[in-house]
Amino acid sequence: MNYLQLVQRTWRECGLAGEGPAGVSGQRGMERRIVDWVAEAWSEIQGSRQSDPLPFMLCRASLPLAAGVQSASLAVLTPPLRQPDISYARLVYPDRVVPLSWRTWDELRPLVELRNGTAAGTPALLAVDFQRQLRLDRPLARDALLEFDYLRQAQQLQADGDVPILPDEQDHLLIVWRAAMLYAGFDSASEVYQTAQANYLRMLARLVNPSGELVRWDVRPLA
Repeated sequence: MNYLQLVQRTWRECGLAGEGPAGVSGQRGMERRIVDWVAEAWSEIQGSRQSDPLPFMLCRASLPLAAGVQSASLAVLTPPLRQPDISYARLVYPDRVVPLSWRTWDELRPLVELRNGTAAGTPALLAVDFQRQLRLDRPLARDALLEFDYLRQAQQLQADGDVPILPDEQDHLLIVWRAAMLYAGFDSASEVYQTAQANYLRMLARLVNPSGELVRWDVRPLA
């Protein structure tokens, strides 16, 4: 479903009268609120579980680096980087693979400055500096492929035809149910909230843990 279809489906699930918005722009009143709640729901979903991000928010980068290089621009990444995932980084050479360890730039910067002008070698550490450049602790002695995982920037729903980046279209209802919860909290619609919450938690658990094991979530209760 695209943004407009998500809004219209949320409108129906909330039991509101009429057909709902014909577009996401230029709306007022409750139609404006539903449009905004759908966008807010999608932002919330993408930003949830900071310590253990939802699988569809993780990406793997592969950057070819030439000998002598000690930094790389992160602007080339598609989708754009929000923050690195420190669990995976490595340099891939034709004859071996070298694991890398992430550091903060405050931690790595003194070592980079200390080694300024020294001979190239095999890096062991990396960080993202204040200019959003990827920095290695020393220049590369030979060409290598840098691989690392990262958390992508959140997608914003803006136009009617914008489609969420969820892996399966059936998962789009996750946004609908979360938006319905936001509506119910505003309108004190307890039945809508209970139904939406049950469906939301069920779908979120399946998205994170397809094996079907029980997963518990904390959500804001209906005021």
